[in-house]
Amino acid sequence: MSLLSRLISNTSSIKHPSFSLSFTLIPSLSSSSSSSFSSKCRAESISAPSQLPPIPKRVPFTVSMHGHTWQDPYRWMRNIDDPDFLNYLAQENSYAQAFMADTQSLQRALVTEMKSRMPSSVYTPVERYGPWLYYEYIPEGKEYPVFCRRLSSYVHVGQCRISPDHNFLAYTLDTTGSEHFMLQIKDLGNGYIVPRAPVDKVYIVDSTDPLSSLQRIHKRVSGVQYFLEHHFGFFYILTNAPMKGNMKCNNEGYYLARCRVGDIQSTTWQNIFYPSEDTSLQDMDIFNGHLVLSLNKKGFPMLCSVDLPINVDCKHQMRIEDLDPWFFPIPSNSCSIAPGSNLDFMNSVYRVVLSSPVMPDLIVDYDMSRRIFSIVQQEEVLGISSNAPSCSSRNDLDSQQQLDSEKDENNQNVELQRWKVFTDTYSCEREEVISHDGIRVPLTILYSRKAWRKGQSPGILLGYGAYGEVLDKSWCGDRLSLLDRGWVVAFADVRGGGGGESSWHKSGSGLFKQNSIYDFVSCGKFLIDEGYVQRDQLGAIGVSAGSVLIGAALNMYPDLFRAAILKVPFLDILNSLLDPSLPLTILDYEEFGNPQIKSQFKSILSYSPYENISQGVCHPSVLVTASFNDSRELRKLRMAYNNLSEGSFEGAECGGEVKEKPWSYNKMKLMYNIRVIKADKLKSLILSKIRVARFKLWLTRAMSMLLLWAIVMQLKSLGEIAVSPKTPKFSFPLPPERVYENNGYLMVSSNGGLNQMRSGICDMVTVARFLNVTLIVPELDNTSFWNDYSQFADIFDVEYFIGSLRDEVRILKELPPAEKKKAAESLFTMPPISWSNMTYYYNVILPRIQTHEIVHFQKTDARLANNNLPDEVQRLRCRVNYEALRFAPPIQALAEKIVRILREKGDFLVLHLRYEMDMIAFSGCNEGCNEQEIDELTKMRYAYPWWKEKVIDSVKKRLAGLCPLTPEETALTLKALGIDRNIQVYIAAGDIYGGERRLATLREAYPNLVKKEILLPPSDLDPFRNHSNQMAALDYYVAVESDIFVPTNGGNMAKVVEGHRRYLGFKKTILLDRKAIVDLVDLYRAGSISWEEFSSEMKEAHADRMGNPIKRLVIPGKPKEEDYFYTNPEECLKKFDEPQVSHDDDQLQEQQEDDAKP
Repeated sequence: MSLLSRLISNTSSIKHPSFSLSFTLIPSLSSSSSSSFSSKCRAESISAPSQLPPIPKRVPFTVSMHGHTWQDPYRWMRNIDDPDFLNYLAQENSYAQAFMADTQSLQRALVTEMKSRMPSSVYTPVERYGPWLYYEYIPEGKEYPVFCRRLSSYVHVGQCRISPDHNFLAYTLDTTGSEHFMLQIKDLGNGYIVPRAPVDKVYIVDSTDPLSSLQRIHKRVSGVQYFLEHHFGFFYILTNAPMKGNMKCNNEGYYLARCRVGDIQSTTWQNIFYPSEDTSLQDMDIFNGHLVLSLNKKGFPMLCSVDLPINVDCKHQMRIEDLDPWFFPIPSNSCSIAPGSNLDFMNSVYRVVLSSPVMPDLIVDYDMSRRIFSIVQQEEVLGISSNAPSCSSRNDLDSQQQLDSEKDENNQNVELQRWKVFTDTYSCEREEVISHDGIRVPLTILYSRKAWRKGQSPGILLGYGAYGEVLDKSWCGDRLSLLDRGWVVAFADVRGGGGGESSWHKSGSGLFKQNSIYDFVSCGKFLIDEGYVQRDQLGAIGVSAGSVLIGAALNMYPDLFRAAILKVPFLDILNSLLDPSLPLTILDYEEFGNPQIKSQFKSILSYSPYENISQGVCHPSVLVTASFNDSRELRKLRMAYNNLSEGSFEGAECGGEVKEKPWSYNKMKLMYNIRVIKADKLKSLILSKIRVARFKLWLTRAMSMLLLWAIVMQLKSLGEIAVSPKTPKFSFPLPPERVYENNGYLMVSSNGGLNQMRSGICDMVTVARFLNVTLIVPELDNTSFWNDYSQFADIFDVEYFIGSLRDEVRILKELPPAEKKKAAESLFTMPPISWSNMTYYYNVILPRIQTHEIVHFQKTDARLANNNLPDEVQRLRCRVNYEALRFAPPIQALAEKIVRILREKGDFLVLHLRYEMDMIAFSGCNEGCNEQEIDELTKMRYAYPWWKEKVIDSVKKRLAGLCPLTPEETALTLKALGIDRNIQVYIAAGDIYGGERRLATLREAYPNLVKKEILLPPSDLDPFRNHSNQMAALDYYVAVESDIFVPTNGGNMAKVVEGHRRYLGFKKTILLDRKAIVDLVDLYRAGSISWEEFSSEMKEAHADRMGNPIKRLVIPGKPKEEDYFYTNPEECLKKFDEPQVSHDDDQLQEQQEDDAKP
C-alpha cells in the first residue's frame, strides 16, 4: 500500500521529515533515450531510467461475437512457455528494477518501520478441547503457522478438525500453491497418514451405528444451500431454500429451520424464525446447550446465542427476539467478527476474534451460560506512542447491542474488561454515500487525527464488490506508515460485495455490475467533495476481481484518480469469459454474466477495462502486480497502451497517432516475497480467486464430519462410500461450455407418456448438437390420454440438464426476446420423419433451420434410427438419458426416500404390473374379468377414437403372447422362477384393475407386496397426485434402483428401464416371455404338467432373459421390428460377441400399440 505514496504526487504542505511526497506521476515516453520524462497531462517530471521500456510483439488475432469484432494482438501471451514471452517478462522486470531504483532507500525504511511493529513471536492462546490443549504458532522467520507436525517448502493448511475421541486429525493441505487441497487424516497415535477413499458427495451417518450406510443430506439445487447442525434428535438447518406454506421472508437470504433426524428429506421442515427486514442471518454453530447465530444488521456484524433446546411453536413465524437471545457485546459497530475453532461440543464458552481498523485483533471468550465475557489475548503492536489509550470496554461497547435486561454482575464484568483501541490517535468514521441511483453505499474512512489535514491530504480508496464478499477492514499495522504521513485510507462497501442482504450482492453482479462501479466512483467523489482527500491526490487499490472496479473507474473517470495499484487483477473480462477452458470461467457466469448471451455480452463489453481504454486521454499511473506461478492465472500478460498519457508522443508530430507504451515495475520482494511484474495494461485471462466464507465453513463442517466417520469405516474395511453397494451412483462435473457458430434454434414438443418423451428428448438433444443449433428446453405433452400438465422443470432438473450438456450443445429455457417475437409472428412447424439417420437431418432439416432460423418439431418419438448411426451420436443419446436427465429435486428426494424405506428391510423386486384399466381396455385382453368388467372395458375402448382397434379377440391375442400378464399369471410365474416368497415386491403401476380381488393371489404368494401409497404418508404424495408423469417418474427411479426388475408387459417404461439397468452394469432384469408363460400356465392349470415340470420349464424359458449382455437385433428397413436402441444401448456398453438374439418377439405389435396412443 505504501508504494502508492511513490506514485501519487503531492503538492500540499503536508510533509514528513524523512519522506517527501512531492513528485510527479505520469511519465511520458520520449522518442529519445532521455533520462527524464515530461508529461503533457500535468506538466510534471520525474526521473526515469535511461533504458526504454520493452515493447511486446503484436500478433494479429480477430475475435467476433454477436456481430461485434475486435482485435486481440496479445493473445499469443497465453502460452507461458513461449520463449518470446519469457524474454519479455525478464525485460519488464529488469526495467522495473531500474525504474524503481531511486526508491530503494524508501523501501528499506518502510520495511524496517513495518517490521518494528511486529512482535518477535506470534502464537494463539491455548484452547481446551476435552483433556487436550491445542494452539498454533508461527516460527520465527516463517510465513505460515505450525498446526500439525508436518512441514514442506510450501504449505497451506486450509481447515482442521479433531475427531471426538482425539485420536485422529482431519485437515486439508495445499503443498504446491495450486489452491487444490488434499484431505489428509492423521492417526495421532502413530503419526501415520491414513489411506482414504475418494469422496465427491456429502452424507450423514448415525454416530451410534458408524458402520451403517451413509445417507445423502439433500440433492443439490442450483442457488440453494443447506447448512446442517445436529442436536439431540434434531437437525437445525440454515438455508435459503424457498419457503413453503404461509411462511414468508422479507428477503432472499437465509432463515433457520429444523426437522427430526428421520425427516431430513421431508418437505415439511419446521421454520423456526426468519430475520427482520434490516437483519440477515449469515451463519450458525451449535453446542450442547446453545445455538450461536451470526447476524448482520444494517451492514454491521453481530453474534448472539440462543439456549437449547428451543421449545417454541414453530408453526408460526417468529423473530429472533422471541428466542431470548444473548447478543455478544462488542467494542463497536466497526468490528469484524471471526469465530475461533470452538471444537468442544460440550463447552458453553464461545471464542471469537474481534478486529477493527483502529483495534488490533482481540480474542474474546463469551460464556453463553452466564452471559458474561472475558478477554483472552490481544495482538501486540510495537512502536506505538505510549499515550495510545487502553480503553474500557464499558465505554466502548456499542449501546445498540446491550440488552436492557443485563444483570448487575454482567455490568460489573464489563467494567473489568479492557482492550487496546487507538481511537484517540486514529479516527474511524462510517458514512453513507448516495450513489447514481439513490442507493446509500457504506464508506469507512480511516485517518490520523494528528497528521490529516482537511482538503490537503492524499488518500487511498479500496474496493472489491464481487461474490458477496465483505471487504476486509480488520486491523493492519502496516497502514500506520501511511496514516502517520497524513494519508486517508477508505473502504467502499459497494454493491456486488457482502452486505446485510443477499440483494446487495445480486444488485452488483451480472447485468447490474455497473452499479458497483458507479458506487465506487461515488465514494471517490465523496472523499474529495467532503475534503477528506485533496483533489488530484486520490489513489485506488483493487485485488483480483476487485480490479474490475478500479479498471472500469479509471476508464470512465480518469481525472478522478491519480494512481492505482492492481494486485493479480481481473481486467480482461470479456476474453476470459469467452474461454471455457479456463478453470473458473463457468463459475463466473453467474457473477459477471455469460457473453454467449447477447444481452450479457453487451453488458460486459460496456465496462470491461481492457476493451474501454480511451485514446488521447491522460490516464492515471497504474502499478500491476501478478505472480508468474499463480495457478489461477493463465499468465497471459498483454500490454497495450493506446496513447493513454497524451494525444501524441513528444517528437512525433502526427497528432493522435496510436503508439504502444508498455512498461513494468517490480514490486519489492522484501514486502511480499513473490515475483511480480507490472504493466500499465495487464491482460490476464484468469478469474479472481473466489473466497466465499460460507463455502469454507461448509467445507470444514461437512468434510470433517463425513471424513472422520469415513476413516472409521475404512479402518473397519468398509470403505466404500455409497448409498448401497448394489446401487452405482454417477457424478457428472459441470463441463466447460462448447463454443460454436449457432445455425439457428430448435423448438420441440414432446409427445406420449413420460418414457416416450424421455427418449424423444434424448434424440432431440443429439440432433441439436450435431446440427450446431440451439435447443430450447422441450415442451412436454399436456394433451395426451394421461392429461398431465407438468412442465419440463416439474419432472426434470432443468438447471442440471442445461449445465451438464454445455460442452455439447447450447440449451436455453426459452427463445431470446428477438427470436421469441419472430416465432410469435411466424413459426415453421413440422414433424421429422421417424427412424431417420443423421443424413436426413443434415440434408433436410439443417437447410430448413438455416432458412427459417427457428424450426419447431411437433413430434419427438422415435425420430432417430436405432442403428447405423456414428458411435458418438449413440453415446450422446446415452449421456443425455442416463446422466443429464435427472429428476427434479422434489421427485428425486421422494423417490430416494422410497428406496431407503425398502432398502432398510432388505432386497426388493419392482414389478411393473401393467394391469391398469386403460391398458386392459386398449389391449382388449379380458382374461379373468367378469361380464360387467368386460362391458366396461369395451365401452372405454370405443370412447377413444384414436384407439384404432375396436373388435379384439382376447383369447387369440393372449395365446399369441400379446396381452399383459394378469396378476394371477404373474404370481405363478414369479413362484416358478424361484423368487423368494419373503422378498419385498414393489408394484410400479397405477391402480390395478379389479383391485384387491385381482391382487389376492399375488399377495398370498408374496405377502410383502407394497406400493408407494402404502410406504408413504398421504402428505408426501399430495404434491404429485393428478400428475401421472410425476408419479411415473417416482416408479421409474425405484425400478432402476431395485435388485430385480420384472415388467409384465412391453412398453416404453419397461424398455427404457431395461436399458438403464444395462447401463448401470447389467442389473438383473427378468424379461418375461409371455407366449411361453401363457402356454405353461394353461398346461399347469389343466393338470397336464406338475409343479416341478412347470417350474423347470419356466426357468429354462427365461435362462437367457435376465438382462444379460446381448447383441441388439438389426433388421434393415424394418426399424419397428428390430430391437429398440434405448432397450439395449450397446454402443455405450462393453462390446460382446454373442449371436444376435431378440427378446422382443412382439416388438411390432407393441410399437403399433404405442403409435396408436396419442
